[in-house]
Amino acid sequence: MKKIISPLLAVFLLCTGLVLSGCAVKGPDLDQLKKDLKAAGYYDNMMPESIQAIEKDLYAEALALTDVEYEKKSNDGQDGTVYTCKLTFENEILYIEGDYAITYSGDAITAVDRVNTDRFVRMTVPDYVSEVDSYAYQGNTDINELVVVDSVTGIGEYAFSDCTALKKVTIGGGVTMMSTGVFKGCTALESVTFTGEYPLAILKECFSGCTSLKEITFSSDLEFIGSYAFADCAFTSLEFPDKVYQYSASCFSNCMKLKSINITADMKSIDATSFEGCDKLSKITVSPDNEYYEMDGNDLVEIATGTVIYTLG
Repeated sequence: MKKIISPLLAVFLLCTGLVLSGCAVKGPDLDQLKKDLKAAGYYDNMMPESIQAIEKDLYAEALALTDVEYEKKSNDGQDGTVYTCKLTFENEILYIEGDYAITYSGDAITAVDRVNTDRFVRMTVPDYVSEVDSYAYQGNTDINELVVVDSVTGIGEYAFSDCTALKKVTIGGGVTMMSTGVFKGCTALESVTFTGEYPLAILKECFSGCTSLKEITFSSDLEFIGSYAFADCAFTSLEFPDKVYQYSASCFSNCMKLKSINITADMKSIDATSFEGCDKLSKITVSPDNEYYEMDGNDLVEIATGTVIYTLG
């Protein structure tokens, strides 16, 4: 005989977490929470100095609390109520999500604590910034995602190097050249997207040491790859646009997961050390329109001199 759960029992089970997911946790609405945080002196002091420094550097408005999502409600063992929640803060350059435990005693907030050390931070370099200065954010450990809008025309040397929390980068089509070491040592970086025709060049060590970098979308007019530009990256395959004419010294050195790469139609110069340490490289595709290089069996050969540039292992 088929058993039927009564509606009241189903609601009880749902709210106690025994069936599917629990009922939504309710807490003070967004406007009330803002007022309470301000009244308790917490509102303007919820971000570390490193994030406040980014705001000051880019002349941004103060971060505003724009959303709250309550996840849990509990008693603090005394007379207080603890709300575990996800808070979202935004201004014109930053989007930040973080988990907090907010304690109320009566109608007043008495404590605000971080639940864990994780925080999502997306930084957008805005349209009123023409160029990011060299070394500007070197060693920052807050930024998880970076967006550079189309109107930005330059990023200085080592501007975001050693940003070890950075995972995703999107760069607009106004940056004409990727300077030396811009993202060097960003060990968590996984994905990079160039959205337009520029940059024309990716210079020395730009992505060197980005040991998690495995996805990249190149600009359509890219022409030049500098020395050590992608050394020690995690790519398994690379496909460059036709206008790329040079692979410089050690530009892909120790990309130990790299299995395939192309030689473009316009390629004129490949340094003999370009692929050193690429032990898994098993496929090099030479464009049929290239006049300078060809594959002879497992050998990549410079046609004019007969020099073997690289032998597939």
